[in-house]
Formats: sequence, C-alpha cells, structure tokens
Amino acid sequence: MASYYKILGTETACNTTTNTFGNNVLVRLWNTDTAAALITGKTGSTTNFTVTLGPSQEIVLEKLTTDTLTSNNTGTAVKGVQVAYRN
Repeated sequence: MASYYKILGTETACNTTTNTFGNNVLVRLWNTDTAAALITGKTGSTTNFTVTLGPSQEIVLEKLTTDTLTSNNTGTAVKGVQVAYRN
C-alpha cells in the first residue's frame, strides 16, 4: 500500500545547520548523495535520535514542533520538506 503525503512547504537542505522545518511534526527527508548521511534529531541540546539515511533513500520522520534536525552532510545533498498525512 502506497503512502501519500501532503506537501506543506518548500524543500530545503538538511545539513549541519539546525532546522525545525517550519515547526512541523512530519518531515520528509531525501538523501540525493552517493554516501550515507547521519540524521540527528534534538530538543534543545539533547539528542533524541540518530538515524542513517542511505544513498538515494527517503524517510518521513515524526518530531516535536520545536525539535531540530541536522545531517552530517555539509552541502545540499540531503533535502527536507514539511509534510502531513493524506488520506
């Protein structure tokens, strides 16, 4: 069964700069790089999770509105956008 999401924003880089993705709860991340990227979710300075996003993989993460996401990719290879569930 396919998953459908409503896009709520403009895609932006998820890199070493912290990003709340518009204080949204759901964020779709896509790694366009040929190398894996380490995604980190934080509340303030507390790390809540880390997850590896393989080359050409995507994931939808759920977070608190004020949580930030970063990746170890210093460029623009990891893209993120705010999404919502769609029926």
